[in-house]
Amino acid sequence: MSAPAITVGPDALYSDIVSTMLSNDVSGMPVVDATGALIGVISEGDLIVKEGYGDETHRTLDLVTDVLRDQRPQWIDKAAGLRARDLMSPDPVTVELDDALSVAARRMLTCDVNRLPVVCQGTVVGVISRSDVLRGFDPMSTGR
Repeated sequence: MSAPAITVGPDALYSDIVSTMLSNDVSGMPVVDATGALIGVISEGDLIVKEGYGDETHRTLDLVTDVLRDQRPQWIDKAAGLRARDLMSPDPVTVELDDALSVAARRMLTCDVNRLPVVCQGTVVGVISRSDVLRGFDPMSTGR
């Protein structure tokens, strides 16, 4: 687990988010409110949508597919977003500080995410990535 977690607030600007991710060598991070409560997660994937579709380019086939499924295409909102609140994925999947590594691994797999915010009493205390989970199961690093 990486602790303390590198986080941003909901009003963080796109350029500041990119700079924070790059300077801290992270591919995603929690978005927290003023009290430190988790409100979303922002990842490279969320940010790259803006670069890929932020101009007048339209993903016609994806748009038609989403409309036929009666879904609002998220990429449209994210491509136009300027702040973390617009770009983040809300309702993030989390693990508790005392959860076993196997719980984190299962959540990552079932929810198809690369990292999970680690919370304790509703506050983000860290982030666990897939490589953190693997390190926990490495016989060379755990003495197994």
